[in-house]
Amino acid sequence: MGNKKSFLVHKDSLHVLNELSNEEAGKLFKAIYSFQEGEEFALDTLTKITFAPFKAQFIRDNEKYNKTCEARAASGSKGGLAKASKAYQKLANGSKTKQNVANLAESDKESESDKESDSDSDSDINKAFDKFWVSGMTKQNKQGALKSFIKQYKESKQEIDVFTGYLINDVQKRVAANVFGFDKMHPTTYLNQKRWHDDIVTPAQGPGKFDQTLDVLQNMQLAPQQNGLLTHE
Repeated sequence: MGNKKSFLVHKDSLHVLNELSNEEAGKLFKAIYSFQEGEEFALDTLTKITFAPFKAQFIRDNEKYNKTCEARAASGSKGGLAKASKAYQKLANGSKTKQNVANLAESDKESESDKESDSDSDSDINKAFDKFWVSGMTKQNKQGALKSFIKQYKESKQEIDVFTGYLINDVQKRVAANVFGFDKMHPTTYLNQKRWHDDIVTPAQGPGKFDQTLDVLQNMQLAPQQNGLLTHE
């Protein structure tokens, strides 16, 4: 987009690929490519969900990049030329090429971008949690769930939009698969136990423990009659 020659994709945000088929992953990368090229690309529901955190990151990075460019242009000869002069002086002892100067400037630009991306405000976290809160689970103990959400987010070391998008995608997959007991699970339990790491097991994959236990109980009730041990008063 614009004059930028590259864009960033954080490694942690790619964990969502583990939950997608090859076809779904291909659609996601086509959506990323189309967005960066400024092209229209039709998205299905799943691709919209998985692409949302990437899109939010790209928009945020573009805004920060544009602000950085504007700030440097405004600084003019004072800050910009002084920094460039020091950079050229530093490189004069060990390099002859202009490319090294360009590399130093680009490295400085990326460093500033990284510092700006290190932390998210409380407002961003609360907005992200509100999206997770309505993603499909029973709404119980919101304050406790918020504390657990913040704890897991900080441990994940991901950007807030990436972390939230991943959880929402996982919750909606489990709801759609009708995972046994998931419709009654509290968000706090889901977060504290990191249940997004669990396999998604659907009822169609075979009888559950409840069905097996019911069969055993029925056999126990029939056993006395079959063995002639049932007595009558």
